[in-house]
Parts: sequence; structure tokens; C-alpha cells
Amino acid sequence: MDLAKAKVKKNLLILLYVANGILVSLGWIMALYSFPRLPQIMPLWLSFSGQPAFSVEKSWLYFLYPFFQTVFVGGFWLLSRNHFLQDWLSKRNLSSLRLHPALEKEFVAVVLIFFNLIFIHIQRGLIFQAYGIEKSINQVYFYSLFGIILLFIPYYRFRQKMGLRGNDSHSSG
Repeated sequence: MDLAKAKVKKNLLILLYVANGILVSLGWIMALYSFPRLPQIMPLWLSFSGQPAFSVEKSWLYFLYPFFQTVFVGGFWLLSRNHFLQDWLSKRNLSSLRLHPALEKEFVAVVLIFFNLIFIHIQRGLIFQAYGIEKSINQVYFYSLFGIILLFIPYYRFRQKMGLRGNDSHSSG
């Protein structure tokens, strides 16, 4: 791979990490800004399929959403930078399931953006439900985010196969 392509890939990865950092920060900003303004009775969990929401007196438990968002994103970011997954797959003869390390880091960073959007959407739903603006989350948007995440799996597999073919043709000529 030539130097210019490597620099572009590194810059893309940095941009994806920055985007994730911004989204995690946005989750915290939204929680910190909205908490003092929430009514005394607030939902702590949303209604996903018509059941009543779980409401409580205003509680610091509301901050579990940005906390878990941070732990989730940070945990997967650390795992993508660690060789734990590679070692685990190797021990189980599943190394073929693994993406090329550069693609794997990009895949994790892109997918985490969509998980950040899911966390933020749930928080937004709690705020809107507390004020009676909406009864739940926007299910089309919510499930579309999961669908997009699932579509990234074959997309990155395809990118890996195309990259390997490209490398094979260069090495044989």
C-alpha cells in the first residue's frame, strides 16, 4: 500500500474516533442539560411495544444511559485495539471470521457511531416521554439503526475479499 493511501486510512480512522467521542460527549451534554429540567416523575425505561413505561421520581439513575454509552463505546474501542479478540478466535480455530486489523478497527469505529445514535435516541425518547411529547421512541428509526449495523457485516466482508484479491494479483505479477 502506498504512503498516501495509508495516510488517508489513518486520517479516516482518526475522524471516526473523533465522531464517536463527539457523540459520547453529546450524550453526556444532553443528560446534564435535561436532568434539571425534567419533571419530578420521569420515565426510566421506554415502552418499546405498547407496554406502559417504567416511571420513577426524578433520579440520578437517568445518568446510567450516558454512563453505559461511555462504557460500551470505550470497551469496544479498547477491544478493537487489543489482541484479546484475535487470540480468542485463534484458540477456537475461528481466525477466518476475523477481518484484516485495519478493516476491523474501521468496522468497530463505524458501528459504534450507530450504537451511539441508538443510545442518544433512547435518551431523547425518555426526555420527550417525560414531557408527553411522544409515548415512545421512533421505532422505524430505532430498528433502522440496528438494520444498518447488520448491513455493515457483509459490506466489510466484501471489502476484505476485494482487498485480498487485489493483494493476490499484485503479488503474482
